[in-house]
Amino acid sequence: MLPGLRLTTRSKSPVRGLSPRFKVVTGSFFKETADTPTGLSVQRRNGRIVISDIEENSLAAKNTPLRVGLEINTIKNIPVGNFSTSQVTNMLNGAEGLVTITAAAPGTAPEKSTIVTGALVKESAATKTGVGMRKNGTKIIISSIAADSMAATNTSLKPGMWIYSINNKPVEGLSCESAAKLLMDAEGLVTLTAITV
Repeated sequence: MLPGLRLTTRSKSPVRGLSPRFKVVTGSFFKETADTPTGLSVQRRNGRIVISDIEENSLAAKNTPLRVGLEINTIKNIPVGNFSTSQVTNMLNGAEGLVTITAAAPGTAPEKSTIVTGALVKESAATKTGVGMRKNGTKIIISSIAADSMAATNTSLKPGMWIYSINNKPVEGLSCESAAKLLMDAEGLVTLTAITV
């Protein structure tokens, strides 16, 4: 894996603007060149950008949990809600390197909250990310980001954000120790999806 490579993509709990059925899914894949097809098609439905098709054996099909019908919130951490389908298609087609897409079930995307997905490449489980955590009720909150750490230099994660998932595994209800262990034990490409509250 490439050192320093990153992607940074933006339940039941009452978060302002967040549906109780809200579920974020993060998909990440690596495009060697802009000509590498993603296999993902989109359309606009009810004012949202929705995944309309995923080609079999494509990058999106083989490497992500994305599925047809999900609403795309961000691509490489850029909100696409106000983009046209052609703009989103061009964005996907023109992207190179690590591409991160965050999506949610129809009608459940946050209205006033912002989704941020920070992705880091950990060479080994011993590689430190620089993310500190604290508990607030059932939620895990980012308490600190160490200066000059991977998280500080390669992501848009900030203290105070609610950690929704680590590698697509929701962490609400876990202890800080369990969430920290998930992050610490992970190797390779690690995605941490957080929400502003």
